Amino acid sequence: MRYCEGRPESDARPLTPGERAWAEALRRRLAVRAALAALVGPLALASVPLAPWFARHVMRLGERMAYAAGTGWMALALLLFLPATVLLVRDGLRAWRTLARDLDDGLAVRFGEGAGALEVLPRSGRVLPGARGRARRVRVGEAAAVPADPVTWALPVSDVPEALQGGGWVKRALTPEEKDEIAAFAARVARFPWALAILTLGLLAAAAGRAGAHAAAPATAALWVLAAGLGWWRVASARSMAAQLRADVREGWVMRATAGAVAGDEMLPASRAAWARGGAPAAWRLRRRG
Repeated sequence: MRYCEGRPESDARPLTPGERAWAEALRRRLAVRAALAALVGPLALASVPLAPWFARHVMRLGERMAYAAGTGWMALALLLFLPATVLLVRDGLRAWRTLARDLDDGLAVRFGEGAGALEVLPRSGRVLPGARGRARRVRVGEAAAVPADPVTWALPVSDVPEALQGGGWVKRALTPEEKDEIAAFAARVARFPWALAILTLGLLAAAAGRAGAHAAAPATAALWVLAAGLGWWRVASARSMAAQLRADVREGWVMRATAGAVAGDEMLPASRAAWARGGAPAAWRLRRRG
């Protein structure tokens, strides 16, 4: 089932001519933004040879400091501007493509009922503009439905974190669909990061080549190694989370709050990940299709 900000899908209708024109104009703006973003990294790299000259002749720094400024700017170009360009272009093209698919489908999907309902272009997550003002982007995705009135069992107080005491916590069995969802998410998180591995080898080779090139080079090399180390730390954290999620599948149950402001919230016992908020799937579970 598809959800949007805790609201289940309730209806769909064809786009009006005005809504289609709005989406087409937005798609053109997204294409322009992606094209401009694609220039950031190349311009930063192109300016690297100018950095020592600027530091020496404009900022009046000594030769050694000018070289350090040049290597520092190169590090920023490689570690900040170039990756940022890749991410900005990727996200821009993805938004452009998904909006194009929404236009091909020609449907506005309604989530929820009554005054709080939202009408959304489901693939791009764009809320259609209306009386509420400027359109915004929301997360739309599929997740296994949370049972409305499941069978529950008592949960020992010792199994409930101290910060969550008082929510009337019980436990219920995960449905087969929920177990499949957790297992699939854990498998995605635990994939080997081939792109990061290749980037790490490149950074290590560059760092080794520059380590003795100049007095300022070791600091730059250390910065590159640190950047790779942070990437692998995130990978280790993700694989640890995947192991905990697989333990949740083996446990086969989820904690459920039945009282107070947290009624309807659910939490997985091993990973302590939020599984539901107010009776709807947690936002991290929503996986886009297409």
